[in-house]
Amino acid sequence: MRLDPDGAALEAAQHVIDLDAESSQCPACMAEIPRGANRCPDCLLRLG
Repeated sequence: MRLDPDGAALEAAQHVIDLDAESSQCPACMAEIPRGANRCPDCLLRLG
């Protein structure tokens, strides 16, 4: 039995993180988050 049957962990591991980017992507809803934001503007997920 695989622990990750849909391959989400493998897909996430293949993403590159650019710490100097002007924005990032919310891990919960995939919305664009401006640099320095404390919450996702769409789903209000608390960041950091």
